[in-house]
Amino acid sequence: MSPSPLRVGFLINPIAGMGGRVGLHGTDGELLLRAQERGALPHSPQRAGITLKNLAPRDLALIEFFAPSGFMGGDLLDQLQIPYKKVSTSISQESSSADTKKVVEEFLSLDLDLILFAGGDGTARDIFALVKDRVPILGIPSGVKMRSGVFGLNPSDVAEILARLLSQSERRYIAAEILDLGIGALDYSSSEFFGVAKTPYSPDLIQRSMTTHATTSEAGLQELALDYAKNLRPGTLYLFGPGGSTHLILEAILGDAGENLDAAGVHAILDGQLLGEDLREREILDLLAKYPNSELAVGVIGGQGYLFGRGNQQLSAAVIDAIGWERIFILASAAKLMELMPVQLHVDFNEPLSSIHPTFVKVHTSVSRSVVCRLLNRVASPDK
Repeated sequence: MSPSPLRVGFLINPIAGMGGRVGLHGTDGELLLRAQERGALPHSPQRAGITLKNLAPRDLALIEFFAPSGFMGGDLLDQLQIPYKKVSTSISQESSSADTKKVVEEFLSLDLDLILFAGGDGTARDIFALVKDRVPILGIPSGVKMRSGVFGLNPSDVAEILARLLSQSERRYIAAEILDLGIGALDYSSSEFFGVAKTPYSPDLIQRSMTTHATTSEAGLQELALDYAKNLRPGTLYLFGPGGSTHLILEAILGDAGENLDAAGVHAILDGQLLGEDLREREILDLLAKYPNSELAVGVIGGQGYLFGRGNQQLSAAVIDAIGWERIFILASAAKLMELMPVQLHVDFNEPLSSIHPTFVKVHTSVSRSVVCRLLNRVASPDK
């Protein structure tokens, strides 16, 4: 049976994820200005480009794209010489939530098969607010921390999901949770449920929704944190990634000062003293150049199994290359790992690693217990 054409509404949130590398935990509202002041650059068009470049010519020929002109979609399609039909919505220079909703309102009048967007949870939430489950949505992961279950594991996998849709005589979809940080929420690791969308059925290529664990109730993890804190080596720079698991170690080292640190940030310790907090990528690289004897402690995102690329974009491919995989200490609760079936971890960097990443990594769940997990990294070069 010949492949069936696909009518796709294409949308880019050009500011999505800009805050990640510069140590911010989103790009909404005033955070955008702070990100720009810190030198942040857009990266969602690059990640959308990876998806489009990975589509085979035969698949592109079967997709009829609809997109707004300019930086919210049309510019990239023009650059890649991909034909599309323009929607007539007037877009502001700020690319706000209201602009996203204007585009989606036009999409709803076009009898589309799918809305493909590059953004994060905020973008997914804006689209879902209008679409509900009337049109399936699929996200190219481009935000800081993507909790929802409508995103591909990485931009390359989104191209494979589209290829599968084109090859199906009867297209299959699955219900997917839309999650985001709640309005006024103080705990960045928590999520609020906003509804259930439809997304293409590709369980091996779509990320799972994020789950939250009360790590403080894990006795094994608390014991591990105390043991790690007691065995810090003099003269070694210790970096701690975001999350509750690593925060337990910071509390064990610094006491009340560690408890008050932002659990969404990357922090540095040297000889038992706080050397830097809420660090951006450039600051981390500068510290690693100054203190080459280093180690990184990092946790795993519950329910999704991401090690890098979700909520810790400061820990970029360049940072990991500078540290070295042999000096990365991974910890997670046993309950968190049990949710991952198969038990494997994901990496989603913007750029390829210079070093070869290991096929398997050890995840510590207590002082005397660890689990060996497969590490999957399918990053594609933006120049591909």
